[in-house]
This record gives sequence, C-alpha cells and structure tokens, in this order.
Amino acid sequence: MYGDKAQISLLDELYQSVETLESATDRGASHITSMFVKPLVDRAQSLEIYLQWAKAELFERLLNPLKDESQYILDLSERIIAGLNLLIYLTYKERGLLRSQVLSAPVITEASYFNDTIRKRYIEALVHTVHSGLATLDEQEHKVSSDIADQSAVFADGMHEQIHMKRHQLSMLQTVLAQANAL
Repeated sequence: MYGDKAQISLLDELYQSVETLESATDRGASHITSMFVKPLVDRAQSLEIYLQWAKAELFERLLNPLKDESQYILDLSERIIAGLNLLIYLTYKERGLLRSQVLSAPVITEASYFNDTIRKRYIEALVHTVHSGLATLDEQEHKVSSDIADQSAVFADGMHEQIHMKRHQLSMLQTVLAQANAL
C-alpha cells in the first residue's frame, strides 16, 4: 500500500488527467472525490496530510465556481456538490479528532481559514452563482411561456421539463451549500 503522500500524488494526477480531457466534465472530478478521496481519508495513516492537501489544493479544484468562467453553474454542480460533501465530511472528521486529541491543532476548521477562504471565497461565490443560475432559469421559463404560441406543445413541454430539471439540480446544490454554510 502506498503512503499518504504517494496516494495524494496519484489523486492529483487523476484530477489533472480528468481536467485536461477535451470532453472534460465535472463528473470525473465528482467520481474521483466520491470513490477515492473519502475511502483514502478513512484509511489514512495521517489525516493531517489529507487535511493540508484539501486546504492547499483540493478545495480550490472542487469548490471554486469561478475557476472556469466559460462554464455555467449546472455544468459544475456535480463537482461542487462532491466538494461540499467532502468539506462537510472532513470538517466533522477533523472536529472529532480534535475532541479526542488525535490532532493537536485545526487545519481546515481553523477560524481565519474557514471564514476567509471557505465562507467568503467559496460559499459566498457559490451562493451568488446559484442565484444567478436560478434567475437565468426564471428568464428562460418566462421566454418559453411567452413564446408558447410560436412553438408546438410538445416542444414547450420539453423545454419546461428541462428547466424544471435544471431548477431541481440547483436546489440540490443549494441544500448542500446550506449544510456547508451551517458548519
């Protein structure tokens, strides 16, 4: 079995290879986070190494909605939800280790980092981005409703269903975002 630092290097390579694919979507990063990061954290010899990595690199990769301004929030939602779930998981894990005195000092729950970086840089940006996405969906829905005379009923129903699915996806993101913000 590889040590923690070697495992983190392999994870970095996986993330980088997924990000450089021409057909890259956020689903690859989401799967890596769900399938590899959490299990490796659970088996880590030193959780502090993973916490430092998450703080230094991983949260920027997973939670920054402005990393690629050419992508719409819905194109990033799987990656962001996986990142928020990981943030919640690591926060509770770190707090438990601090209470049991396995960790001597907080890494990601350290007040200035959590407030300045997690809350202000990521969570606030995500809240604004989600609200913009919802406003865009409202505009699209209004446009479809106002143009209904020019469209077939099947087309209009399909457009309303697509808007409903996108709104549901943003609602899921809002729910996880609220949980992360409550930490």
